[in-house]
Amino acid sequence: MTYSFIFIIFVAVLFLWLQITNNSSFFSAPFVETEPKIVQRMLNIADVKKGDVLYDLGSGDGRVVISAALRGAKAVGIELDPLKAFYSKLFIKIMKLGKTASIIRKNFFETNLKEADVVTLFLLHDTNQKLKNKLKKELKPGSRVVSYSFILEGWKPEKTYLNADSVYGPIYLYKIGK
Repeated sequence: MTYSFIFIIFVAVLFLWLQITNNSSFFSAPFVETEPKIVQRMLNIADVKKGDVLYDLGSGDGRVVISAALRGAKAVGIELDPLKAFYSKLFIKIMKLGKTASIIRKNFFETNLKEADVVTLFLLHDTNQKLKNKLKKELKPGSRVVSYSFILEGWKPEKTYLNADSVYGPIYLYKIGK
């Protein structure tokens, strides 16, 4: 085998992987980076503090998990994509946040959220709608759900932060009732 053949196979595999991981019907949302200032606003609107347990569904590159851990929360990212999960775990290890931050490579629809005080979402509208019953069923009263850009239809947000400096839209804060 020649090096050019190996290179062509590598590029083809990489292309296919990118197509699969950005296919929203496969992963419930395409990967879109959340701007650092939006991550901080999401954590601020949810009042994330030391002692909170935060779950980030579809955690991507782990930036919400890492930011929450730096605030003293126990932060758990749920990410199905193996490369993004690996990258996030590596970054958490490099930052020495292993005691407060972790990534679980799993489908978030199959993950129990009962420990969460805060759940963060930057998913698609349809995915949020599919999550509503799971959130109601598994989260304890008073838990906060923060969704960037997409609403939870039929739920009334406690707060809405309008982002004049973001192309993706508002941040919504919901609280699970008693």
